Amino acid sequence: MKKLLVRFSLLALPFVLYAVFFFVFEPYDYFGLKGGAVSEDSMLTRVKSYLSDPADAILLGDSRMAHFDMDTVSELRGEKTANLAFGGASLNEQVDLFWLALEENPNLSTCYFEVSFYNLRQGDERNRTEAIRTVVKNPVAYLFNFNFTADMLEQVMYWLQGVPTGATRDEGHWTEEDYLDENGQPLLFRRNLMEYADTIYAQCENYQVDQENLEKVLEIASVCQENEIELIFVFPPVEESIHQLVIEPLGIQDDLAELKQTLAQTGAAIRDFEYQPEATFTEDEFYDGFHLDVVRGLPEYTELLFG
Repeated sequence: MKKLLVRFSLLALPFVLYAVFFFVFEPYDYFGLKGGAVSEDSMLTRVKSYLSDPADAILLGDSRMAHFDMDTVSELRGEKTANLAFGGASLNEQVDLFWLALEENPNLSTCYFEVSFYNLRQGDERNRTEAIRTVVKNPVAYLFNFNFTADMLEQVMYWLQGVPTGATRDEGHWTEEDYLDENGQPLLFRRNLMEYADTIYAQCENYQVDQENLEKVLEIASVCQENEIELIFVFPPVEESIHQLVIEPLGIQDDLAELKQTLAQTGAAIRDFEYQPEATFTEDEFYDGFHLDVVRGLPEYTELLFG
């Protein structure tokens, strides 16, 4: 019996060492023992936080909805507001997270739902929600999930290189060179804005609205109306470089006009900062073509949207 226990201990040792190593470097503070997640606006962190303490008002979207200071948002709205938005969220994931929030909290009263030409484009079928549901409720599934193991190893790499880790926000520090081409001539837009527009253009080159996903959004609007949930569609701000280098060359204006009209017919409120913006921001208030500078642009946008 003693020999059997020794053998079992030797077999279990690698798994125990791995579990300890994983716990030390995992970036999401899954067990709530490290004083906060490194990746505080990740899907896992946001879903886990919501399930432990559901709020009656929620935000859904990608990184453009994820970076708000939620204490400020809750203060402006006079109500606790939970953020279920996260960087890189697909529209499929936004839809699934709405149903998750409603399932967990029948008293859901308000939903800010991000829509844009970008997240309603065809071709983005990503959906990690079901995997997150499993991981949130099962620590073993979390421990041996390939994606989270990769995230943990990335943190190890940063630690070995002495690179600081932690939640970051988009604050720009630009110099004169950022506004000039390689010959020293003024660029049409700041260099990183033009590079960002090129990336978005490539992802939207054969642009079409995903009608199947649009139907999912319309279904949410119908359910919100039936259950007296205040639904606010938010078209997030885009920098002028996106208008001139992406939206206009690809002829997306007509799609946006039709999309806005379709959503307006649901009776939901619309806050439009993309197609016919109710307020605009300067180039210096943007970090890149989609994201407002956390110091110079985001506070003003927070006041406009939630004040």
